[in-house]
Amino acid sequence: MQAIIESGFLADLRDGNIARVDRDEFRQILGLMALTPKPDSLLKFIRIIAIPSTKKFIARDHFVANIKEGARAKISYLGDNFRQEFLDKIEKPAGKNSLRCHELLKPSVDGSIFAELGGEKKVASTLAQIYWLMEQQPNGEDGTMLNDGRWNIFYIPNTAGVLRAVCVFWSGGGWGVDAGSVEFPFRWDVGSQVFSRNS
Repeated sequence: MQAIIESGFLADLRDGNIARVDRDEFRQILGLMALTPKPDSLLKFIRIIAIPSTKKFIARDHFVANIKEGARAKISYLGDNFRQEFLDKIEKPAGKNSLRCHELLKPSVDGSIFAELGGEKKVASTLAQIYWLMEQQPNGEDGTMLNDGRWNIFYIPNTAGVLRAVCVFWSGGGWGVDAGSVEFPFRWDVGSQVFSRNS
């Protein structure tokens, strides 16, 4: 905080004509994403989600098809690709972090989404983050993730470290989870949500 005070940034903010400041341009200078989408934008920023710290996360222990009453997160379906590429994954403990959530404004392939979010290295999230979000809506309640059959899209490295698109959707009384190659020319639907690392 002292460094911010000594830098003079706060004095500049105090002295500036707020009516003539473009907030999105100011955010860009700070390295932040715009609040309002550009006219040709694929994504509209929705919110930042705070994620608590996590312990060692063993995917196989958490991602289990189970829609019985009392399940921590009801899961109705695990796709073959997800099972093959992610169930053996073990993630290290992580401190508090956050995700960005965007709405997809146009049908799009993964490459275009990456480009708008700043590249593949900026989008990667974790299985622990997905599972925590599922726990917040264990029975498909309204919440951060879409619960009406539309896609919640995450980008996560598989057990080999290759980035994959992981989609989560509510269906059949539980969350469905599947994965696919980001090279595949599949177009995600308008209204889907895209989650990415907030950094």
